[in-house]
Amino acid sequence: GQWASSTSVECVSPSRIPGGGVYGDFRVYVDGIVSAEASTIKYATDSEITQILPPSLTSTQLPAEVTIFGSWLKSASCNGTVTAFDSSWASSFACSIDPTAVGYASIGVISRGEKLSVAYVIKETPLLLGVAPPGASVVPGEILSVSGQHLVSQDPSELYCLFDTSYAVSPYVISTALMKCESTSTVLASTRVSILGGDGIYGWSRQSAPVVSSVSPTSSAAIGGTTMTLSGTSMPLNDNSAVCSFGTIAPIAARFVSTTKVQCTTPAGVPTETKSVCVSVYTVSSPSISCASSTLLIVEASDPPVILDRGISSKRGGYFFLWRSTDSYTAIPTR
Repeated sequence: GQWASSTSVECVSPSRIPGGGVYGDFRVYVDGIVSAEASTIKYATDSEITQILPPSLTSTQLPAEVTIFGSWLKSASCNGTVTAFDSSWASSFACSIDPTAVGYASIGVISRGEKLSVAYVIKETPLLLGVAPPGASVVPGEILSVSGQHLVSQDPSELYCLFDTSYAVSPYVISTALMKCESTSTVLASTRVSILGGDGIYGWSRQSAPVVSSVSPTSSAAIGGTTMTLSGTSMPLNDNSAVCSFGTIAPIAARFVSTTKVQCTTPAGVPTETKSVCVSVYTVSSPSISCASSTLLIVEASDPPVILDRGISSKRGGYFFLWRSTDSYTAIPTR
C-alpha cells in the first residue's frame, strides 16, 4: 500500500474473476501490526445496458420518460444530459427524452469512466388510412384488415387496434402498411377504429348477426340461376353487406328484401348433390354466418329447352336460336 495520511492508506486490490463474489478479510498492516477491523471488496462486472422500455417512441409522444435497465450503472446520461442516481450503483433508472426529430436519440451511461451508449428509435407516427371490410357483425372475432402508414414497432406490443378508444387488441402486423385485428363484441351500430399512439379514426358499421330459419325453393336445376329466398331474422341491411354461400361456393352477392329476407341466385352444381345454404355479414369467414337447417338439392332439368330469342347474328345472314331451361330461367316472348 501507499501511505496517504495518518488516517488513510491507498492499496491496489488483487485480481479476481468478475462475478466471483466478495473478497473478505481485507485488513491493513502497519509495521507488523494488523488492523482490528476488516473490510470487504466487492468485484463487479463491466457496466452494461440490457433493455430500454418502451423500446421506441413517436415524435408526437415526446417529451416522454423511458426506463433503462442494466447492471453496475454508476452515473447516467440521457441524450447528453447527465442525470443523478439515488444510490451509487443501480440496475435501472428513468430518463426523459426531449422533443426531437424522427431518427435516433443517443442514450448513454457513464460508469467508472466507461461510456456506454445505445441508439434509441424515434419513429414516424402510425397513420390509419382504411379498414376492410367496411363493417362487421356485433359478435366478436371478426377479422379486419387495417391499412396505413408507418405501422412499424421495435416491440409488437406497442401497436394496438382501438375499438371506440376503450378496447385495445394486439394486431398481427404484416408490413409497414398492413396489419390485421380481431374485433371485440359490441351492441353499438358503429365502432370507431383507431391505432393506439397513431393518427386517424375510421367509422366501422356494426349490425346484428343473421339467423336463417328456412329457404325456398329447396331445389335448383344443375345449370343454376334459381332465385333462392332465405328467411329469418336480423338479415344484413347496411351497404349490401349480406353474402350467401352454397356449400363451398362463396361468396355470392345477396339482395336485401327486408330484415327477415334476402335473396341469392344459385350457382351451377352436380345433379343429386346437396348444398348447405348460409348467409353472413360481408364475408363468408365471418363468425356471424348462419345456415338453414334444410339443404339445397341439385336436380336435372325436367322440361325440354325453350327458345327464348332468335335473330340475325351477322351481316352475312347467319341465324341463331337462344334457349334455356325454364327450370332455371323465366321465358321471354319470341318475336
